[in-house]
Amino acid sequence: KFQEILDNIGTATLIIEEDDTISFINPEFGRILGYTRDEIEGKKKWMEFVVPEDIRSAMRFMTRESLRSEGPINLEVRFIRWDGDVRNALLTITRVPGSQKLVVAIMDITDKIRAETAIRMANRKLNFLNKIIRHDILNQLTVLKGNLGMDRETTTDPRQGVVLDKEIAATDAIQALITFTREYQDIGNEPPVWQDVKEAIMKSCAGVHFGDID
Repeated sequence: KFQEILDNIGTATLIIEEDDTISFINPEFGRILGYTRDEIEGKKKWMEFVVPEDIRSAMRFMTRESLRSEGPINLEVRFIRWDGDVRNALLTITRVPGSQKLVVAIMDITDKIRAETAIRMANRKLNFLNKIIRHDILNQLTVLKGNLGMDRETTTDPRQGVVLDKEIAATDAIQALITFTREYQDIGNEPPVWQDVKEAIMKSCAGVHFGDID
Protein backbone atom coordinates (compact mmCIF):
# COMPACT_ATOMS: atom_id res chain seq x y z
CA LYS A 1 0.00 0.00 0.00
CA PHE A 2 2.73 2.44 0.98
CA GLN A 3 4.84 1.51 -2.06
CA GLU A 4 1.88 2.23 -4.33
CA ILE A 5 1.54 5.67 -2.74
CA LEU A 6 5.26 6.44 -3.14
CA ASP A 7 5.26 5.19 -6.72
CA ASN A 8 2.55 7.66 -7.70
CA ILE A 9 3.54 10.85 -5.90
CA GLY A 10 5.25 13.60 -7.87
CA THR A 11 8.18 13.94 -5.46
CA ALA A 12 11.32 11.87 -5.96
CA THR A 13 11.63 9.58 -2.92
CA LEU A 14 14.13 7.01 -1.72
CA ILE A 15 14.70 4.88 1.38
CA ILE A 16 18.21 4.56 2.79
CA GLU A 17 19.27 1.65 4.97
CA GLU A 18 21.50 1.92 8.03
CA ASP A 19 24.59 1.09 5.95
CA ASP A 20 23.71 3.99 3.55
CA THR A 21 22.55 1.61 0.80
CA ILE A 22 19.49 2.71 -1.16
CA SER A 23 16.84 0.00 -0.76
CA PHE A 24 13.98 1.75 -2.56
CA ILE A 25 13.43 4.47 -5.16
CA ASN A 26 10.20 5.59 -6.74
CA PRO A 27 9.83 6.21 -10.50
CA GLU A 28 10.22 9.98 -10.09
CA PHE A 29 13.67 9.53 -8.53
CA GLY A 30 14.71 7.31 -11.42
CA ARG A 31 13.39 9.86 -13.92
CA ILE A 32 15.33 12.75 -12.37
CA LEU A 33 18.64 10.87 -12.12
CA GLY A 34 18.17 8.74 -15.25
CA TYR A 35 18.53 5.33 -13.59
CA THR A 36 16.26 2.31 -13.25
CA ARG A 37 15.37 0.56 -10.02
CA ASP A 38 17.44 -2.49 -10.93
CA GLU A 39 20.52 -0.27 -11.25
CA ILE A 40 20.11 1.32 -7.81
CA GLU A 41 18.06 -0.65 -5.29
CA GLY A 42 20.35 -2.69 -3.04
CA LYS A 43 23.41 -1.81 -5.14
CA LYS A 44 24.12 1.89 -4.74
CA LYS A 45 24.82 4.11 -1.72
CA TRP A 46 23.34 7.60 -1.62
CA MET A 47 26.84 9.22 -1.56
CA GLU A 48 27.46 8.00 -5.11
CA PHE A 49 24.92 10.50 -6.44
CA VAL A 50 26.06 13.54 -4.45
CA VAL A 51 28.76 16.01 -5.53
CA PRO A 52 31.89 15.10 -3.47
CA GLU A 53 32.18 18.60 -1.95
CA ASP A 54 28.65 18.27 -0.50
CA ILE A 55 28.97 14.76 0.99
CA ARG A 56 30.57 15.81 4.27
CA SER A 57 27.91 18.40 5.13
CA ALA A 58 25.16 16.00 4.07
CA MET A 59 26.52 13.22 6.28
CA ARG A 60 26.59 15.59 9.25
CA PHE A 61 22.88 16.30 8.88
CA MET A 62 21.87 12.76 8.01
CA THR A 63 23.07 11.16 11.26
CA ARG A 64 20.40 9.09 12.95
CA GLU A 65 21.10 10.83 16.26
CA SER A 66 20.24 14.30 14.97
CA LEU A 67 17.14 13.01 13.21
CA ARG A 68 16.02 11.27 16.37
CA SER A 69 16.18 14.49 18.38
CA GLU A 70 15.21 17.10 15.81
CA GLY A 71 12.82 15.31 13.47
CA PRO A 72 12.71 16.02 9.71
CA ILE A 73 15.66 17.99 8.34
CA ASN A 74 15.82 20.11 5.19
CA LEU A 75 19.12 20.19 3.33
CA GLU A 76 20.34 21.57 0.00
CA VAL A 77 22.83 19.46 -1.96
CA ARG A 78 24.04 19.05 -5.52
CA PHE A 79 23.52 15.65 -7.11
CA ILE A 80 24.87 14.05 -10.28
CA ARG A 81 22.71 12.61 -13.05
CA TRP A 82 23.67 9.58 -15.12
CA ASP A 83 24.99 11.86 -17.87
CA GLY A 84 27.20 13.86 -15.48
CA ASP A 85 24.87 16.87 -15.33
CA VAL A 86 24.92 18.47 -11.86
CA ARG A 87 21.55 19.45 -10.41
CA ASN A 88 20.54 21.29 -7.23
CA ALA A 89 18.13 19.61 -4.87
CA LEU A 90 16.27 20.35 -1.65
CA LEU A 91 16.12 17.22 0.53
CA THR A 92 13.65 16.50 3.30
CA ILE A 93 15.09 13.72 5.46
CA THR A 94 13.02 11.75 7.99
CA ARG A 95 13.90 8.71 10.07
CA VAL A 96 11.44 5.82 9.82
CA PRO A 97 9.95 5.37 13.32
CA GLY A 98 11.20 2.25 15.06
CA SER A 99 14.08 1.72 12.65
CA GLN A 100 17.36 3.21 11.46
CA LYS A 101 16.11 3.72 7.91
CA LEU A 102 15.81 7.17 6.37
CA VAL A 103 13.17 8.41 3.98
CA VAL A 104 14.44 11.17 1.69
CA ALA A 105 12.17 13.33 -0.45
CA ILE A 106 13.94 15.26 -3.23
CA MET A 107 12.82 18.45 -4.94
CA ASP A 108 14.83 19.56 -7.99
CA ILE A 109 15.45 23.31 -7.56
CA THR A 110 18.06 23.71 -10.31
CA ASP A 111 15.96 26.07 -12.43
CA LYS A 112 15.19 28.20 -9.38
CA ILE A 113 18.87 28.46 -8.42
CA ARG A 114 19.89 29.33 -11.98
CA ALA A 115 17.21 32.03 -12.21
CA GLU A 116 18.33 33.55 -8.89
CA THR A 117 21.96 33.48 -10.05
CA ALA A 118 21.04 35.18 -13.32
CA ILE A 119 19.16 37.91 -11.45
CA ARG A 120 22.11 38.51 -9.10
CA MET A 121 24.51 38.77 -12.05
CA ALA A 122 22.19 41.21 -13.82
CA ASN A 123 21.93 43.31 -10.64
CA ARG A 124 25.71 43.40 -10.27
CA LYS A 125 26.14 44.53 -13.88
CA LEU A 126 23.52 47.25 -13.41
CA ASN A 127 25.13 48.36 -10.16
CA PHE A 128 28.53 48.54 -11.82
CA LEU A 129 27.06 50.65 -14.63
CA ASN A 130 25.33 52.85 -12.05
CA LYS A 131 28.62 53.46 -10.24
CA ILE A 132 30.30 54.61 -13.45
CA ILE A 133 27.41 56.87 -14.45
CA ARG A 134 27.08 58.30 -10.93
CA HIS A 135 30.80 59.05 -10.80
CA ASP A 136 30.74 60.83 -14.17
CA ILE A 137 27.65 62.87 -13.30
CA LEU A 138 29.14 63.96 -9.96
CA ASN A 139 32.33 65.02 -11.76
CA GLN A 140 30.34 67.16 -14.18
CA LEU A 141 28.33 68.64 -11.31
CA THR A 142 31.58 69.59 -9.56
CA VAL A 143 32.69 71.48 -12.67
CA LEU A 144 29.29 73.16 -12.97
CA LYS A 145 29.24 74.16 -9.30
CA GLY A 146 32.76 75.55 -9.55
CA ASN A 147 31.86 77.73 -12.54
CA LEU A 148 28.65 78.91 -10.92
CA GLY A 149 30.55 79.74 -7.74
CA MET A 150 33.09 81.84 -9.62
CA ASP A 151 30.30 83.64 -11.49
CA ARG A 152 28.56 84.34 -8.16
CA GLU A 153 31.70 85.84 -6.67
CA THR A 154 32.34 88.13 -9.63
CA THR A 155 28.81 89.27 -10.45
CA THR A 156 27.72 92.74 -9.32
CA ASP A 157 24.14 92.49 -10.62
CA PRO A 158 21.79 91.71 -7.67
CA ARG A 159 19.20 90.04 -9.90
CA GLN A 160 21.88 87.94 -11.59
CA GLY A 161 23.15 87.01 -8.12
CA VAL A 162 19.69 85.71 -7.16
CA VAL A 163 19.55 83.59 -10.31
CA LEU A 164 23.01 82.17 -9.65
CA ASP A 165 22.09 81.37 -6.03
CA LYS A 166 19.09 79.37 -7.28
CA GLU A 167 21.25 77.53 -9.82
CA ILE A 168 23.83 76.66 -7.15
CA ALA A 169 21.05 75.43 -4.84
CA ALA A 170 19.66 73.27 -7.66
CA THR A 171 23.06 71.70 -8.34
CA ASP A 172 23.46 71.03 -4.60
CA ALA A 173 20.07 69.29 -4.58
CA ILE A 174 20.96 67.19 -7.64
CA GLN A 175 24.28 66.21 -6.05
CA ALA A 176 22.53 65.20 -2.83
CA LEU A 177 20.00 63.05 -4.73
CA ILE A 178 22.69 61.26 -6.72
CA THR A 179 24.77 60.67 -3.58
CA PHE A 180 21.65 59.32 -1.85
CA THR A 181 21.28 56.57 -4.49
CA ARG A 182 24.64 55.14 -3.36
CA GLU A 183 22.97 54.04 -0.12
CA TYR A 184 20.87 51.52 -2.09
CA GLN A 185 23.57 50.49 -4.54
CA ASP A 186 24.06 46.94 -3.30
CA ILE A 187 20.49 46.03 -2.37
CA GLY A 188 19.50 42.89 -4.28
CA ASN A 189 23.06 41.76 -4.95
CA GLU A 190 22.81 38.94 -2.43
CA PRO A 191 19.86 36.55 -1.99
CA PRO A 192 17.79 36.72 1.20
CA VAL A 193 18.84 34.22 3.86
CA TRP A 194 17.09 32.76 6.88
CA GLN A 195 17.98 34.40 10.18
CA ASP A 196 18.34 32.46 13.44
CA VAL A 197 15.71 34.09 15.65
CA LYS A 198 17.15 32.76 18.91
CA GLU A 199 20.65 33.93 18.03
CA ALA A 200 19.38 37.37 16.98
CA ILE A 201 17.48 37.78 20.27
CA MET A 202 20.41 36.62 22.38
CA LYS A 203 22.74 39.11 20.66
CA SER A 204 20.20 41.90 21.16
CA CYS A 205 19.86 41.04 24.85
CA ALA A 206 23.60 40.83 25.52
CA GLY A 207 24.50 43.09 28.41
CA VAL A 208 20.88 43.79 29.36
CA HIS A 209 20.03 43.26 33.02
CA PHE A 210 16.70 41.43 33.34
CA GLY A 211 16.44 41.34 37.11
CA ASP A 212 14.10 38.53 38.15
CA ILE A 213 12.81 37.91 34.62
CA ASP A 214 13.84 34.60 33.01
